[in-house]
Amino acid sequence: MLRRHLAKSPTDASAMSLIAEVLSTLRKFDQALFFSRRAVELRPNNASDRSNLGTMLHKMGKFDEALVEFQAGQRLDPRVASNFTGEGVIAAERKEFENAEGLFRKAMELDPRLAFPAFNLATIQIGRGRAELAAETARHAINRGCDPTLLVRILTQFANYATDDPQQLGELFRVAGAVAQRGQRPPAPFVNSRDPERTLRVGLLSTDLRFHAVMHFIEHLIERLPTLNIRLYAYQLDPRTDDVTERVRPHFVAWRNCVSQMGEVLERTIRDDGIDVLIDLVGWLERNRIETLARKAAPVQVTYCGFPNTTGLTTVDARIVDSITDPPGSAMFNSEHLVRLDPCFLCYRPSVHASPPRQRPAGAPLTFGSFNAIWKMTEAAARVWGSVLQAMPESQMVIKTSSGEPWALREWLPQAMGVAPDRVRFLPFSDTPAEHLATYHEVDIALDTFPYHGTTTTCEALLMGVPVVSLQGRVHAARVGGSLLRAVGLPELVAQNPEDVVRIAVGLAGDEPTRRRWRGELPEMLRSSVLCDEAGHAARFAGEIRDLWRGWCQRP
Repeated sequence: MLRRHLAKSPTDASAMSLIAEVLSTLRKFDQALFFSRRAVELRPNNASDRSNLGTMLHKMGKFDEALVEFQAGQRLDPRVASNFTGEGVIAAERKEFENAEGLFRKAMELDPRLAFPAFNLATIQIGRGRAELAAETARHAINRGCDPTLLVRILTQFANYATDDPQQLGELFRVAGAVAQRGQRPPAPFVNSRDPERTLRVGLLSTDLRFHAVMHFIEHLIERLPTLNIRLYAYQLDPRTDDVTERVRPHFVAWRNCVSQMGEVLERTIRDDGIDVLIDLVGWLERNRIETLARKAAPVQVTYCGFPNTTGLTTVDARIVDSITDPPGSAMFNSEHLVRLDPCFLCYRPSVHASPPRQRPAGAPLTFGSFNAIWKMTEAAARVWGSVLQAMPESQMVIKTSSGEPWALREWLPQAMGVAPDRVRFLPFSDTPAEHLATYHEVDIALDTFPYHGTTTTCEALLMGVPVVSLQGRVHAARVGGSLLRAVGLPELVAQNPEDVVRIAVGLAGDEPTRRRWRGELPEMLRSSVLCDEAGHAARFAGEIRDLWRGWCQRP
């Protein structure tokens, strides 16, 4: 339609700009760039056209040219927010973060209802290890009237790092679920045979069927569920594969590479396979894939392990947790039925790359440590850790993150802890799993993050003979540490308040005989505990999946 219009009105700059946007959406960038340049030629003093051309050039990797257009647009009309946003994106990509933050704040000041600058500002804050600030930025933007569709992506991924308020998180995910289901048609009827005891077709929807932390908790299920009257189907959402992928692939009846499939297409793939129960291992970590769950791709949909909160979707039937992570009373904050897989919802397969723990050398400074994702390093955690170090003046702390060298944390973490910067040591990213695990040889006591606990990192610390002190909170992400430690038989390491963390950590610091004993005993305590009971966990898991299927078969 636009081409026909432009054939008759070749000087219509608005139509030129619009067809450029349409072509860009269709990923026909060369054509889009032609029309965007033409719009600027026709209206050289229009700041919005400059913004559109800058955006097009940026998409094509022509950053210097894009910057020229954004800055020209600012000079033509300093009230057009999108030119400041565009320059801010380029500044962020060049790691000029303070400049980028200023540009995004300028855009937000010019047009408080624009979601994109707030989204970009929050993204920078996340990259600098400030998940709390990012969640607050997104929340304030929504309160100002920004369209929540984009900002929900920030909040759903990072609010778990920022708060353990169950009511606040429950409301957030209720809104997020409603956004995802907005405009969705009612699910088509399923033709699956309603035989409650037949062999089930179970699909795993995942980005992590490869070397990934999640595999420590699901590989035993992949191996054992096919022996429990279940046929597994893989729906892999990430293009990366490795030797772990090849190791687990034979356990699946079918392996679907769904990297390029979204929404209805992915739903159709799952329906065509006749899946009875779809197990989501991603949740809101893949914003574009939540739509498949919202469309109801299988009769029974379950979310498990990969995401530590409710999906907020009315189309997801169950969420697998346990009585510690989600105690009685927490169901009201979840859209799904809570299936409590006690004694622990997880089962850990220890890494084959772990070396035997080594006793710390005599005279070595007492060292606390935390080896978690950079976003889990919050001010809430820092204050608690600082209290521990202040109570042990000769101690130090080592920080290691899963996102490379934590340069951003140096800017604020020691200050938030209230200790001298030289008492906090930052370790670089390890090249291999063996090198990463060997780093625990330098740590006496691990301190868990809060409000989002470690999971794999807690298991790894115990595997390497390092006790972990964990502060129990009010929601799943803030209670996982307590579930893991109790499953291993270490309830005394679960703190109920910040003062309790200090008491437990200081007590351990002053009890060298216990630390030395645990250094040798913790790995076997872990391996022989219910947390590593693969056969028992898989049987309980299969039983709960079967019960959910029986429930669907009984529905009218």
